[in-house]
Amino acid sequence: MMTQNAFALTALTMALLACGCTGRGPGWVAVQGQVSYQGEPMEQAEIRFLPVAGTEAPVRAAMVREGRYKASGRGALAVGTYRVEITAYRGGSPAGSPAIDPHFDRDSDVKPRVQFLPEKFNTKSELEPLEVPAGSRSITRDFDLVP
Repeated sequence: MMTQNAFALTALTMALLACGCTGRGPGWVAVQGQVSYQGEPMEQAEIRFLPVAGTEAPVRAAMVREGRYKASGRGALAVGTYRVEITAYRGGSPAGSPAIDPHFDRDSDVKPRVQFLPEKFNTKSELEPLEVPAGSRSITRDFDLVP
């Protein structure tokens, strides 16, 4: 027979599971899609989802590889509205700097990394906000970036 404490603990556990407090319950939605720039799939980029006022959720990000991204599992989004920012870099690597790489050759031809997408896709994003509706398990949203 269950004691009162064991019953209370079981009831609390069931309540937490039901409300989605584990991060895997209702309210968390996987988001996936494709990202292209000037009609071509983006080789590598990062897509960030920043909650707007009124959306109680953490910032989420996903890597774009070969034109595809997926924010799921621990990276899934809560129900709400998000500002979308996409960044992509050309040039050297993060390891190509004296602060990170003790063998950095200042005389080499390594170019610094440069964020090449226009600001309207990231810091001054004009991309349509992402709406994550209640009751969804997964949504698809593609981004065709045209300068």
